[in-house]
Amino acid sequence: DTTTATLRAILFEEPPPPPGDPRLGEAISGLLTRSVDQRLSSSGARQLLEPVASEPVSSTPDTAAPWEANATGLFRPTPPPPGPASFGGRTGQPGLDAPTAPGGFGPTPFAATVPGGPLQGPPTGPPMGPNMGPPLQGQPMPPGPPGPGYPAPGWGQPPPRKSRGKMWALIAVVVVVLAGGGTAAALALGGSKSSAKPDKTVQDYLAALAGGDAAAALQTGAAPPSTTFLTDDILKQQQAKAKIENVTIQGVQTHDDNARVAVNYTFAGKSVNDEVNLQKSKGKWVLQTTTVKLDLSKTRKQVPGLTVFGKPVTDDTIYVFPGPVQYGSSNPDLSVQDSSAGYFDTSPDESTGPYLDTSLSAAGRKKTLDAVAASLKTCAQAHELDPKGCPQSTYEYGFVPGSATWSITSSLQTAMKVDTVSSDTPLQSSVYGEVKWLVRYRAKDFDNKVKSGSENVSSYISAKVDISKSPATVKIS
Repeated sequence: DTTTATLRAILFEEPPPPPGDPRLGEAISGLLTRSVDQRLSSSGARQLLEPVASEPVSSTPDTAAPWEANATGLFRPTPPPPGPASFGGRTGQPGLDAPTAPGGFGPTPFAATVPGGPLQGPPTGPPMGPNMGPPLQGQPMPPGPPGPGYPAPGWGQPPPRKSRGKMWALIAVVVVVLAGGGTAAALALGGSKSSAKPDKTVQDYLAALAGGDAAAALQTGAAPPSTTFLTDDILKQQQAKAKIENVTIQGVQTHDDNARVAVNYTFAGKSVNDEVNLQKSKGKWVLQTTTVKLDLSKTRKQVPGLTVFGKPVTDDTIYVFPGPVQYGSSNPDLSVQDSSAGYFDTSPDESTGPYLDTSLSAAGRKKTLDAVAASLKTCAQAHELDPKGCPQSTYEYGFVPGSATWSITSSLQTAMKVDTVSSDTPLQSSVYGEVKWLVRYRAKDFDNKVKSGSENVSSYISAKVDISKSPATVKIS
C-alpha cells in the first residue's frame, strides 16, 4: 500500500483496533473519532504520545515483539548441547561447554574453554575476518563454516532494528490532520506539496466575483473559450442585481490531483450550498470552470438581434459569470422578458439556457399599426360605397357611382389590438378591432334630383402584419 492509500483509509474507512502499546492505540483511536465533539484533542494526544516517544528503544531481541522480530528477519539459534565446543575450527575437550555471548547470540568470541583453562584476551595473529574464528597459537585459520552453536557471519550483535521514523511521521500527520478539522487531511490525501489550498482558491474566486474583478476571477480557473461577456462592467451589473456575501467553507475533499470544496454563501440574500470542483495544474489548485456556459442556439432564432447586457450575441454558445443575465434585442421593435430571471445560475458548474418571452415594443406596436393605417389609406381613397378588398361598406339608393369619399375618424393606436402570432415569429402580429369611417357621397332621389349625403360607418377589421420585412406586409380580412 502507498502512503496515499494509508491516509485515505484513515480518513474514510473504519480503522481496525491498533496493535502494540495501548497508549498508542488509545491516541490513534481517539484522533480517528469522526465526531468532532468526541474526538481527542491535540493536547490530549500529545500527553498520550510523549511518554511513548521518550522511552528508549531496547536492542535486546528477547524484548522485541514477535512482529518486530519477523520484520527484521532475526533468528535466535538454539543453544548448543553439551559436548565438544566448536570455535572457528578448534574443538574443546569433551564435556566442556562453550560460554555464550551476552544476549544469547552464540559463543563469546574471545573466550573458549580449552585444556588448561580458557584463552585469555584476544589471540595473536591477524584480525578475524567475517567468516573466521580466533587463530590458534598465533597462526591464521582458514575460513570455514561456523561450527554447531556458532552464529552465522555478521551475527556477533543483533541486527539494527528498523527505524520508527516513518511510523512517528504518520502519527504526526494524523495529529495535525485531525487537529486541523479536516482541511489538512484532504490536502495530505492528495499528496500536495503546494502551499495553495483548494478552499483558498474558491474563496479568492468568490471574492473576485463579489468585487467585480473579472480578471481575478478568471485567474482562479481554466480559461473559457470566449470572454466577450466576462468583463468588469458586466460582472458589476450582475453583482448590483444580486450580491455574493457571507462565504463559508464547509469542507474539502481531495484525491490525487482533484478536489471538491463544499461552500455556503448568500446570493441576492438567498442561501446557496455549492460544491466546487477543482484540479491541480502546475502545482496550483484551479477551478475546473469559472463560468456558466449558455446554449443560446434556439434563443437566437427566437429573438432577432439577441443581446446580453446590451452586447450582440453572435455565437450559439456564450460564457458568463454566475448571477443574473440581462437579455434584450438590438431590434427596437422588440421587447424581451426573461420569465426565469428570478432563478439565475449561482454556480460555475451549471449550464442552462433562458426562458424568454418576446413581444412588440411600443415602437414595434406603432410600426405595426402604421402599416395597417397605410393599408387602410388605400381604402380611404376609394370612391365607391363598397370598395373591393376593403373593410368598409355602406348602401345608398340612387348613389352616383364614383362620388364617394372616405375618411377614418377613429384612432387606430387606441382602437386596435395587436397580438403576436407566435413566439417564434415575434415581428408577425394579428391586428383586430373596430374602425370608424365617414363617407360623403352624391345620390339621386325619386325625382331624379342629385343631392349630397354623408354617413358614419363602422367596420370590424382583422389583419396579419409582418414588420420584419421592408416594407411591412399587411393582409386585411
